[in-house]
Amino acid sequence: MPFTQEDNSLMDSIIARYPRSRSAIMPLLHLAQARDGYVTNDSINTIAAKLNLEAAEVTAVSTFYTQYKSAPVGEYHVGVCIN
Repeated sequence: MPFTQEDNSLMDSIIARYPRSRSAIMPLLHLAQARDGYVTNDSINTIAAKLNLEAAEVTAVSTFYTQYKSAPVGEYHVGVCIN
């Protein structure tokens, strides 16, 4: 789903909080995931364009941290400890 004008305004306000725009990668990824349920390729490209970065740089951050999902996931997650 394309980003709305409201989404773009929110992204701009997040970027403005940081002295270096690159520092906004994680908050923008969080926003994108909250909006779509996971981080889409469209989101990565949009974030990269807004931050004047390559899509590969944004992808590197999104794949490094396990909190960002690259595919849709279920609403509930079950963890089992075997200790």
